[in-house]
Amino acid sequence: MNIKFLCKLFFSTILLTCKADKSDNTNEAIALLAIANQGQTLNLEFEVTANGQTFESNRALTVNGVSNVTFRDLRFFVSEITLVRADGSTTLATLNDDGVWQTKNVALLDFENGKSVTGAHGGTSTGMNSKVTGSVAPGSYTEIQFTIGVPEDLNHLQINDSKAPLNIGAMYWAWASGYKHAKIEFTKEPAATTTKWTNMHLGSTGFGSSPAATACRNDIVNGVFGNCPAKFRPRIRLKGNLSLGNQKIRMNLDKLLSGYTHLEAGDADGLGTCMPLQPTANFLRCNPLVTNLGLKGRVSNAASALDQTDLDAGVGSVNTSFQQEVFSLGN
Repeated sequence: MNIKFLCKLFFSTILLTCKADKSDNTNEAIALLAIANQGQTLNLEFEVTANGQTFESNRALTVNGVSNVTFRDLRFFVSEITLVRADGSTTLATLNDDGVWQTKNVALLDFENGKSVTGAHGGTSTGMNSKVTGSVAPGSYTEIQFTIGVPEDLNHLQINDSKAPLNIGAMYWAWASGYKHAKIEFTKEPAATTTKWTNMHLGSTGFGSSPAATACRNDIVNGVFGNCPAKFRPRIRLKGNLSLGNQKIRMNLDKLLSGYTHLEAGDADGLGTCMPLQPTANFLRCNPLVTNLGLKGRVSNAASALDQTDLDAGVGSVNTSFQQEVFSLGN
């Protein structure tokens, strides 16, 4: 065989091989870059427990040693999910926008099964959701933080113009007044017949007729938001070994209701009204529910406290000196 031909064949083979290797390396680099740009998968699975058992709405439970506690509603928004690195630097997660349970980086967690025989305020729904999905910048993280509630810049949307879950009427107060960050309703009386419900509806507002509260309401009417002094948005911080692709977060109802005095059959129907939008003289009884979430509670039921003292004390704001135990990392 011609030597010159063999040499040409040999060098051609080497050249093609090198080109193929270069092409493979380039494709691999592009794939890795795409993965980096997409970020690390975030899958959070929330679970609710009572007395160490998995929660189910509209079923009698034992909570904090109290038997026959029934929840007819348990829903709350989650937003501003932030991951923290060991050096203290943070990155904000991006949630998938599915227009059902998540939109605009806000997710709705819904644990009520729609079987309530007495009906919750604003109604119930048959759909349920315990997951939050999205992505976060690749890295190693030692802490996860999230807010219970809708961020202020979205809190006064008109629900008719919004995608789900921000269009659900049961999670909204009224036009321009804002969302219910959390909607939790329960009783220890026979659920099928009682009217003695505790209705814990958290929302951002201003108490009474104080200048700050008046300014809050005027701003809402004029389309300016962010000045409501009583935020009622718990900020949860959980440290530990994180597995972001499959991370469980547990909500403990025993911790949430710790210290709360349940309504009895002889109590007035509205005694369990825990709605900061329209504070009543008995809101002080709801302090354990609020403070267990790491928020500052009321200091008095007096009219002066409604107008001034509580606002000065930052009622409804995050109590940074308190370590909440309602939420924890699960396995």
